Amino acid sequence: MLALAAAGALGSALPACSVAKGDEPEELAEYGYDPDVPEPGTVETPGRGAKVPPVASVRAAWLPPVGRQTMPNCFVWASVYGLATFFAARKSQRPPTTPDRQAGADYAYIRSEMANKIADKTCHGGQITKCLNWLRSNGGTPSLAAAPNYLRRGPTTSCDVNWSEYGSQTIPPDPSFNIPEYKVTTITGQGGLNNLRAILASGMPIAYGTSLYTDFAHYRGTPAPYVGNGQWVQNRRTGKGAGHVMLIVAYNDAYSPKSGAVRVQNSFGTSWGDNGFVWIAYDALEAMAQGRGVYIPVSA
Repeated sequence: MLALAAAGALGSALPACSVAKGDEPEELAEYGYDPDVPEPGTVETPGRGAKVPPVASVRAAWLPPVGRQTMPNCFVWASVYGLATFFAARKSQRPPTTPDRQAGADYAYIRSEMANKIADKTCHGGQITKCLNWLRSNGGTPSLAAAPNYLRRGPTTSCDVNWSEYGSQTIPPDPSFNIPEYKVTTITGQGGLNNLRAILASGMPIAYGTSLYTDFAHYRGTPAPYVGNGQWVQNRRTGKGAGHVMLIVAYNDAYSPKSGAVRVQNSFGTSWGDNGFVWIAYDALEAMAQGRGVYIPVSA
């Protein structure tokens, strides 16, 4: 989810994920997530200390820069690039402003797909928890400096290019991006919003899956908070509802006179939304979200 301009030829390796023509997020057949399949794992209620404040945010300096996916691997951008980079920055107290401090998303995608026995060069997505399980078993993942994301090369898609680069090449992991045990909780339904508040108030972001409305891909920051048009996006490959994964980084119970909202970091680049972020109204979150969020406990 890095918003750096493409440099050099379309097929060049970039320290972050820019988009070549034909790889725009809104043009992808899918973003990489099935919202009808719940994240596996034991669902737990996060520990709650004192009453949470009406407004809270994770430390913005520890978030990786907003980037732009070119494959159906949103779940990797939110988990490996998002959660693991944030965890490493928080632990080291060093903002992830350079590629050597940012976890490589597309390398992690290819290698985790291989570990989960996905057919070569299919790039049909996956789940947050399965990707994080790979990350932990691998002892981390290389940084973007060591394993850059690759753009498409002419008619060759970024999926094929990245699989060709990394399908047979193992790059040693950077252990700073290894994470401790993650947790799964509910963020919708009874108690869901309180769970979300407790995690964010502790200072940790949440990766979550969601269905999408048809106006979401072209959202440019207004109206805010985002409420959506109520019309669901369909996955062109499967005909089912299309899903996506993003990172929740803040909440405000009184964002507007009519609604509280959550602030979400997306992987569609900085020209999308409000410089790559969106405030989503609580009611819209409740309607759209799959229901489970994944996070790293602050005690880890």
